[in-house]
Amino acid sequence: MSSPEAEGSPLRIGARGLYRGAAFSVVGHARLKTPLGFWHDWLLTFEDGRAGRLGETDGAYAVSFKTTHAAPPRDGLKPLGTVELGGRPYRVLEIRAATTELLGENGSFGLLDYSQEPPAVFLGEYQDFDALAFTGL
Repeated sequence: MSSPEAEGSPLRIGARGLYRGAAFSVVGHARLKTPLGFWHDWLLTFEDGRAGRLGETDGAYAVSFKTTHAAPPRDGLKPLGTVELGGRPYRVLEIRAATTELLGENGSFGLLDYSQEPPAVFLGEYQDFDALAFTGL
């Protein structure tokens, strides 16, 4: 696998940042090819013990955390359709082989991961790159 530098991402494993005042480290990376380009999935470990994900595509960044919400049945998802998670509506943006990307109100973000059983639900929000205060790039 090529290095993230060659993939066009400014992020690196070992980088550190802040999300809503909580410090984290970038500890893992996967690059996924989609019909629209590439999606980078960065794994984050927070100093307070939480684990999170940072999705990156085309200069957009979304921080999310695994929740206890049940994922909707995959066969019921339709592009631009709506699903409800935690009492909030999300629009289905992209359905991939193992994951589905969701967009909620006010910059909220969701990811449904059907590669595991039971499927995992990650919810969070889009963030400006500069707001994440990265160091070690």
